Amino acid sequence: MDDIYLLCRDCRVVHRLPVGLESSAGNPVGEEAAIAYGQFLVQHRHHPLERLTRTTLAEHHDGPLWDPMCTSFIELTNGRERFTVRASRTDIDQPLTREVVEGHRVSLESLHVTVEETVIRRALDHYFHPYALRQTKIDHFVAAVQDVLANLSGEQVETTFDDADDPAVSIARLPDDRCVALLAHCMDIFDAWELARVASFVSANRDEYGALALRVRREATPRPH
Repeated sequence: MDDIYLLCRDCRVVHRLPVGLESSAGNPVGEEAAIAYGQFLVQHRHHPLERLTRTTLAEHHDGPLWDPMCTSFIELTNGRERFTVRASRTDIDQPLTREVVEGHRVSLESLHVTVEETVIRRALDHYFHPYALRQTKIDHFVAAVQDVLANLSGEQVETTFDDADDPAVSIARLPDDRCVALLAHCMDIFDAWELARVASFVSANRDEYGALALRVRREATPRPH
């Protein structure tokens, strides 16, 4: 239950409930989080408070997630209204401040599926060592990867984890049907002795940690409405 928030109607500020506070498993709440939550309740004890939850997983960040100064936007609801909330801090030693941004919505515009071409080229070349692949064959292989992904929608891909350096990107494995299609392309690219090694390369690099891992980019943007 880590996506529950309290909104102060008067001050238009939001506080995220500490993880575990409403957990039936009785997970302990960290001391710092509990103190911050208590301070929020005291500060706004005479104000109308409302419970909010996330409306969507769409969110926008203006920097990498590991950067404590990164500003983010999410959308919350009380079941009747929607609120765009900005989380930011003015100093690295200060806690996040969450406030309602009037007149904006966080919209998830699209999902784009890409791969790291440079990583694929380097990994395929290394996989054939000590043999050397012609550069044209590596080029054709990369083009084949792009071809089998051309009509793949981000909604069709189940992601595994988010990229820590790019908050808009999640990582996924190459789906089974795209592996089959890629190997079919490879029959027109590689010699017979190369095909077995290429098939082994695809098998070894198709998961979320491999060179053929998919990068699913979410284009979420806070915009006026």
